Amino acid sequence: MYKKSRIKQKIRNRKLKIQGEKSVSQLLIQIDKTLHHYLFALPEHIDNTYKDPRRQGSIEYKLSEIVLAAVFMYMLRSNSGNDINEDQTMSNFKKNYKKLFKLKFPHMDTVNDVFKKLDEEIIEKVKSYIIKMLLSRRLFQKYKLLNKYIMIAIDGTGLFTYSDKEPYPGCPNKVSKTVKKTYFQSVVEAKIVGKN
Repeated sequence: MYKKSRIKQKIRNRKLKIQGEKSVSQLLIQIDKTLHHYLFALPEHIDNTYKDPRRQGSIEYKLSEIVLAAVFMYMLRSNSGNDINEDQTMSNFKKNYKKLFKLKFPHMDTVNDVFKKLDEEIIEKVKSYIIKMLLSRRLFQKYKLLNKYIMIAIDGTGLFTYSDKEPYPGCPNKVSKTVKKTYFQSVVEAKIVGKN
């Protein structure tokens, strides 16, 4: 009886893993469509417009590869770069990522090191560039209110929670009734409102 339940559990776990891999694949395909149709010039824009803070002789990854890897880590809602580095399915992800986007996927420690040196203003400028490109392509035209206004929702939301240790000094936290401390990161976001 015990052996059968273990086998059933392994089958369930395998099915969940396959579903997770399918959802990541679907996400990559959707991102690929968006990137190549609307934001085809984004990697080149990042590499040619912004100053790379690294020593020029020792660069393995382009700045665009670093920035876009961080974006994908965020989109996949990964709690840390370690999660991505240690994930066994990442070898397939990296191969598919390179095929789709023609970009190498760097180790997350490299991404972290570059972001420590990178001027925060660059990320804001990249976001601004993306919005301008999408607006210039008239992507939001059909969602305009009265055919004139783009609707924007502003909302506070929690991004990540950490229960093992404080991710950085001063990180907000709350203590449960069982005296367990949980750290969290929240953000106020502005989002363009569309049909979905």
